Amino acid sequence: MAGPQVATTPIFWGHGTVDPLVKLEFSMSSKDYLIEKIGVPVQDPSGPPKGLDYRLYEGLAHGTNVKELRDVQDWLIKVLPATPSDSAP
Repeated sequence: MAGPQVATTPIFWGHGTVDPLVKLEFSMSSKDYLIEKIGVPVQDPSGPPKGLDYRLYEGLAHGTNVKELRDVQDWLIKVLPATPSDSAP
């Protein structure tokens, strides 16, 4: 198991379902490894941003699309503080 910070570190992982370079089966087994062996929690969509937010993009090859970019943007807005003072203890 990794250190305790793994439970609160937010991770976004997007993957295309038809990626010819990084096969979907390898992406999914890597995701499962992070969760089952490393102890990375699955992100609760209704909770604060922490853990693994793994998303598949149907029909996407080895690249990106508008949906994934919007999802990353929304995720970053949740993860990053609006102002530096928001992250102060």
